[in-house]
Amino acid sequence: MTIMAFRASSQAPEWKTFTVDNSGLADNIVFTIAFQDNGTKWIGTNDGLSKFDGSNWTTYRMNNSGLPANIVSCLMLDEADKVWIGTDGVFTTNGGGLAIFDGVNWEVYKPSNSIIPDDWVTSIVTDKGMNKWIGTDNGLVKYDGTNMTILPASYYTYYASVAALDIEGDSVVWIGTGSGLSRYDNGAWTVYHTGSSGLPADNIWEVKIDTLGNKWIGTNGGGLAKFDGTDWTVFNSSNSCLPVNDVTSIAIDKSYTLWLGTWQGGLVSYDGTTWTVYNTSNSLIPSDIIYSVALDKYENKWIGTPSGLAIFNKGGILGVDDKPSGGQEGYPFLLEQNRPNPFTSLTTLSFSLEKQGHVILKVLDCQGNEVARPVNKVMSPGHYDIEWDGSFLPTGIYTCILLVNGVIMVKQMVRF
Repeated sequence: MTIMAFRASSQAPEWKTFTVDNSGLADNIVFTIAFQDNGTKWIGTNDGLSKFDGSNWTTYRMNNSGLPANIVSCLMLDEADKVWIGTDGVFTTNGGGLAIFDGVNWEVYKPSNSIIPDDWVTSIVTDKGMNKWIGTDNGLVKYDGTNMTILPASYYTYYASVAALDIEGDSVVWIGTGSGLSRYDNGAWTVYHTGSSGLPADNIWEVKIDTLGNKWIGTNGGGLAKFDGTDWTVFNSSNSCLPVNDVTSIAIDKSYTLWLGTWQGGLVSYDGTTWTVYNTSNSLIPSDIIYSVALDKYENKWIGTPSGLAIFNKGGILGVDDKPSGGQEGYPFLLEQNRPNPFTSLTTLSFSLEKQGHVILKVLDCQGNEVARPVNKVMSPGHYDIEWDGSFLPTGIYTCILLVNGVIMVKQMVRF
């Protein structure tokens, strides 16, 4: 053992978590996140809408604003930086619906004062013609800024419960519903379901279209589907490292990496080759249930969970100066890349400690399951080389986790 000279604590933390206990967040149950160009974050929760400018928090509820219901289910920022807010009025006596907030004034549309067919607004998107498409639990509405139209005139062509929306090209709308996937193109409908396509499940939770035109569909029970317009590819817990088959949310970064929120499987990234799972056993994510994932301009991942709002950026969070009291201020230790990597049997796991702590060193498979724990004890400051035999593992990608006094660092390893 040798004493090292390094300052790991100068590294920016990879995780931050905001809760009602360490910030001005309205509620720990976070359903949706959206960003203004100036960096302001809007966070929809189970008990109000939070605005976070990087330092200050503001909460909007029915009792202090024009918000029609305190359960905020979806958010969108338009070209004029107005906040479009979908609310769930199922449990509110005077109903929910759609609210539009320009920073001063509120407009509210619900079944009692408009043609919006339901007071639970589930999804909002804008096409290139600035038309707003508003998904509800009982139909789809097109709003051109003056007139609202319910589409279609009858609900025979698709199931009326809209869960997700995205726009392809200028104005083609893809609609995820409780009974399949629909495509609407200037009056023409195409419906995809398990009986007529490669869709693996009819209950759709999320739809996202990448810049190459691929449709990515998160399902309840069927995993993740990719549709390029002709062929379907399905990823599930049996044929990939997706830990569960329930995909609740999808975000796509600039390198085309998918960031998937799952139900009880944590956060998952997929770059087309490698899967990485971040869950409560191998990261600082506060829950394995993920309601939403959104990327800001620094490509920080903002993650809505039932246990608070998490921010993650591998290598360090950028542009978020607020430091909640429960936040991690850096790393008082260093985990090095195992060597050799890739390995066939023996590999060396190296780490250094600045101060004494309880050290857990463990290895997880690509679905986040622990397969080995080479170290679990209190250790003194110093540098350590742990020779570990991984020959019992099947070939694949693994994650080495170093947990010291509740703080985590990770490295990926490949077993040949």
